[in-house]
Amino acid sequence: MRTNRSSSTLEGQFFNTETGFETGLVEILGGEAQIVVENNKPIYPYELATLYDAKGDLKKRWCVNFKVYSLLENKLVRRQHWISSKLNTKAARYKEGKKVIRNINTLLVKGYVIGKSKEKKRFSKQKVMTFLEAFEWAKERREVNVRKRSMQAMGLLIRMLEKFLDDHGMKDFPLVAVNHEMCDEFMAYVKRERKISNKTFNNYLGFVKSNFNFLVKNKKIPINPAMDVSRLKEEESERVSFPKKVRDKLLVTYEKECPELKIFAQYIYYTFIRPKELRYLKVKHIHEKSIHIPGHVSKNGKTEHVLISPALERLFQQLDVRKYPPDHYLIGSQGKPSCLKVSANYFTKKHLEIRKKLDLPQEYTLYCWKHTGVVDTYIATKDIDFVSRHCRHSSLDMTKNYIRALGLMMDYHQKDSLPDLEL
Repeated sequence: MRTNRSSSTLEGQFFNTETGFETGLVEILGGEAQIVVENNKPIYPYELATLYDAKGDLKKRWCVNFKVYSLLENKLVRRQHWISSKLNTKAARYKEGKKVIRNINTLLVKGYVIGKSKEKKRFSKQKVMTFLEAFEWAKERREVNVRKRSMQAMGLLIRMLEKFLDDHGMKDFPLVAVNHEMCDEFMAYVKRERKISNKTFNNYLGFVKSNFNFLVKNKKIPINPAMDVSRLKEEESERVSFPKKVRDKLLVTYEKECPELKIFAQYIYYTFIRPKELRYLKVKHIHEKSIHIPGHVSKNGKTEHVLISPALERLFQQLDVRKYPPDHYLIGSQGKPSCLKVSANYFTKKHLEIRKKLDLPQEYTLYCWKHTGVVDTYIATKDIDFVSRHCRHSSLDMTKNYIRALGLMMDYHQKDSLPDLEL
């Protein structure tokens, strides 16, 4: 699975060939070629070989382009290897191109450079950062600004990268040599090995791109090699709201068996605040007419406010929320403000137990209280702009897609004027 089936990228370009093949091939690099490594790792940068196929035109010359480091010029130099014009079919030229690319890239990854330095110098002992080391370095430094769940996913991605590099014999592959094609191959590998959905693929791709952006920002590489790797098309995820009978049944059962869950559910329903965000809110975030959601709490990292409805204000006053110390968390394990933050899955597990007891469908999750609140608010107001602001969406299109997935926006006033054949 490639995001861009390109003539300049051929399968197998990252695989080592038989040992000992260099002797008859180093001349392809141009100039006197030699291996320069430090701790078995290349010291100098390079750019992997790609095929120029003249857009498939056999009347034009095809060639393999790559860049190799020149000790004499002290910089990367471009080199070309021309594909024989005697090969008069596309298949033959692609086969030859694949072979040449594989061999050249193996030489480059092993540390081959060309030319000799003008004077004998002791090579720099500066450590060359590998692809894997770079992602581990980025993860460690980004940890303070990234959510715990995201860090867990990033850790999994790094383990997949380590396996990918090991499977392809590139454990010490240098960061500076990573290109678009390699990123594309890695993401295809993750998709295949993990058997993940397109949505999860896109989430992982987001982590890859953000890591590279971090490395660019810190001047470890000049550009983001994964920048143009394409996202995969996602199917609209199913969203479910509670029918009134289900909602009433849940609230009654909550009241009997877990009163704090009834309070938590109301907070979600009235505010559209995600369960994970609610756990971090504190009493000081409850203002007179709105709830302040700090950037470090919000999923999208933006500081925002949501309106306190009359029904929610009554609930706050019943619980005397504003009388608690400002640094108390808005809701604890007893349903009232607490100095202790409630555990991550406390309310989710409580809801799951009750859902199973009531024999309700699996899709009726705790998060459905948000969907239910959105449905009831839109039906009551018919104001898409208000719903969008309350959802903290970045655009009306996002809100429209969201509520359409909930089965709403089917009540256009024009429907009464639609033509009728009167059969």
